[in-house]
Amino acid sequence: MNSAGAAPGDAAGSSSAATMAFEPLTISHAAEPFRLWSDLDTVRFTNWARTPTPDACAERAEKVVAHYSKEPLHFGPYVIRMPDNRLVGMLGADLAGSSQGEYDVWHVPCREEWGKGMATRAVGGLMRRMRSSGRVGRATAGAVAGNIASIRVLERLGFARGGFEPGGFRRHLSKLDLFRYCCEFEGAG
Repeated sequence: MNSAGAAPGDAAGSSSAATMAFEPLTISHAAEPFRLWSDLDTVRFTNWARTPTPDACAERAEKVVAHYSKEPLHFGPYVIRMPDNRLVGMLGADLAGSSQGEYDVWHVPCREEWGKGMATRAVGGLMRRMRSSGRVGRATAGAVAGNIASIRVLERLGFARGGFEPGGFRRHLSKLDLFRYCCEFEGAG
């Protein structure tokens, strides 16, 4: 349970992510990350660099898949789809440093899905996967101070603000304040 009295990943009134498909990212998915990574507004508050061409994106997807294959304890990265095959976005949770049982959660929703609750559903589904694995004791995440949508996603799912880094986000020619969030998983890790 988290500080809101709910299990991590359970948002009040949220729909189940059961209808969403969590597909592990593969090289064959290069078109999906390109839709996300080529859109500056989509990657603006993320750690993903803008990737302007399909060829550069395919090369980068190959590197991402190779990187993630080295650590089987990561969750994802996943390409998220609806039953009609519509792309919702990508997300994952990376094993955080040497801290056993701690994972850093990230998500990149498609611009077309903004404001529809899809990021909350997708991240909630990821959190349920993490909880059911039995190996996660704590999830962390960062959110740029101006990214109200991501802040709301995290807080709806039981993340508590635990830190503030002035100028802690330095990407895409920006230096912005960063909030740090965490969510404890009881009886796991």
